[in-house]
Amino acid sequence: MVVVRVKTEATYAGHDVKQNKAVNITFKMPYTELKSYIGSIQLLNENTTVAVKIGADKKPTNLGTFLFNGLGISRDGDGTIKFNSQTSAVDLENVNELAVRGDEPMFLLLKADVEDIDDEEDDEDDE
Repeated sequence: MVVVRVKTEATYAGHDVKQNKAVNITFKMPYTELKSYIGSIQLLNENTTVAVKIGADKKPTNLGTFLFNGLGISRDGDGTIKFNSQTSAVDLENVNELAVRGDEPMFLLLKADVEDIDDEEDDEDDE
């Protein structure tokens, strides 16, 4: 297992909570952060801890555990990253706080344990 960490400057772009208790959250990143946010593609199909460091806060605010739902890159290089989860795995109070503090500068902090490709090849050799 390899720990993948992504830290990028981001802007809160909204969230919603559906009747079936699904939570979707979206962030936008500027072109200047392309080298940082492109690494998030490694988080595909992994449980990812999502946190934000807002403004002058000393400690990051944990939003919960999400699944990577997509990464879009505009022709200008601006990125949009989407995550989804269930209400049981999300701190909704912290997520709702983003709607109030969303205009403040923030860093998006992502962390996940990812299966190493070399480990998968070793498993196949054992068979």
